[in-house]
Amino acid sequence: MLTVLFARSQDRRENIRRIHGLGRIDPATGLINGDVFLERLRRLIARSKRLHHQSVVLLLDIANIGQIERNFDRRSAEEMPLQVAGRLLSSARDIDSVARLSDHRFGILIEGPVTPDDAAAAGAKVVARCLMPFDGKPLEWVAQVRVAQTLVPGPGAAEEVLEKLEGLLASIPPDSKRAVFTLK
Repeated sequence: MLTVLFARSQDRRENIRRIHGLGRIDPATGLINGDVFLERLRRLIARSKRLHHQSVVLLLDIANIGQIERNFDRRSAEEMPLQVAGRLLSSARDIDSVARLSDHRFGILIEGPVTPDDAAAAGAKVVARCLMPFDGKPLEWVAQVRVAQTLVPGPGAAEEVLEKLEGLLASIPPDSKRAVFTLK
């Protein structure tokens, strides 16, 4: 009887912990949300300034959600961000942060020190990882992402960095063949 009561108590504590975490985590993917991402970006910029090294901030949009919905179905289009979240999380290091900022937008903070060559290759690695076929899915069912990236610390606060990266993503023409855009 004590074992059963202990198990129920553990389940209840776990559920309460999850409910309290909903304000910080996207429930569909388990990734941090936009508020936590902004908080971590502020800390990343401060840490990079203090330690005199550079880190990388990436924002990425899934560009072909409409095409996936037309070619397959609505359920496939809803599943795509979940699969991308898994890919991003599996390719990130333990010290990096991956966030879901909106339905089709994600953010990644890559902790430094990062060399300029590693920073330049960060976006390309994310694109390559997202273009890999998914198990049990047709080869045409891949995520085509657009990545905006920049080094921090740079001029401006965390909000300005995000605003500039969002502006860069918004200015990309829909028919662009390029996938990675660097903010200088």
